[in-house]
Amino acid sequence: MNAKIKLKYSFPVLLFLLSAALATIFSVDFHQSLHAQTSLISSFFLYLFIIISVDTQKKLSLSLIVLPLAVLLGLFYLVPDILSVKHALPLNEVKKLDSVFLVAPNDVVMLAVSAPLIFGAAWCGRWWLKLLAVVYVFLAISISVNMQSRQAALLLLLGVVVVVAMMKPRWAIFALILGLSVSVLVDWLLGWPLASKIFMFPRTYVWHSAWMMFVDRPWTGQGPGLFKDLYFAYLDRAGYILDALPDRRPMNWAHSLYFEQLAERGLLGIIALFILLASALRVAIRTWSQSSHLEIRAISAGLVAALLVFIVAGIAETTFSRLWVTVLLLVLTGFVVATARVAEQ
Repeated sequence: MNAKIKLKYSFPVLLFLLSAALATIFSVDFHQSLHAQTSLISSFFLYLFIIISVDTQKKLSLSLIVLPLAVLLGLFYLVPDILSVKHALPLNEVKKLDSVFLVAPNDVVMLAVSAPLIFGAAWCGRWWLKLLAVVYVFLAISISVNMQSRQAALLLLLGVVVVVAMMKPRWAIFALILGLSVSVLVDWLLGWPLASKIFMFPRTYVWHSAWMMFVDRPWTGQGPGLFKDLYFAYLDRAGYILDALPDRRPMNWAHSLYFEQLAERGLLGIIALFILLASALRVAIRTWSQSSHLEIRAISAGLVAALLVFIVAGIAETTFSRLWVTVLLLVLTGFVVATARVAEQ
């Protein structure tokens, strides 16, 4: 891939980095915002490594199998009893870890984002690769249920069903039914931890606070990483009384990636993020639709599903204050570019 094509694919990433730089420069607390961007720098180097070194279909398939397994093994390393212990309050268990990798139970959403990658890469592989993908999905569902993460469990099903629908449309409804059945079975075996959390706390007042931050500084936002410090002040500006709210805890993130972008990085940040996500999704769909190689189509389907899971997860949960969110965003984008490169060859 020549320099011109690389620039064409990398332009959305560079635009995203530029918006982050501007939001940091014009931040109300420059030093704190600069510190909050360290994960973005390391993620960008991972992106460069992927688009430069992953240049064959074999390397691509291997990488997309190894990445989800590394995420899964990382979780087992942090929480060895993640499957064997029924956590009454998973949040308390996670807080004891004091880890940047796993900050809240819903961080297991990273498994849901990664699952379509191994599913797509193993689609045309040997029987043991397919078995490995099925085992991965089963373990991911079990962990999500045990950690009481509704988002992770539902997004796992979404990702797998999208891959199946893109490769074998007639199988999609059966995949959905099977996935729901397995989720209910696991929830029952673990004592219904997921069913007991039917109602989630309302997040409208958190989003309203983020909106007020955006209105106050609409172009570049308050600054990356500053939502948690400004939350109570803007909650008051939004007209809420803290004692009357169902959740009076400090909010370290906006519980929405998109409201967080508006609050911390303004219009420039949200536009750059949408361009990055839309561009990556467009390239992945185009590679899937135009490639004549079944392996590349399956890998592209996995990338499309992973991006869709990432996009949906951003509505009510993810945040760039989490290391894995920034890393997976640029790693997925890097694999989209690498897949397009291999398909062109």
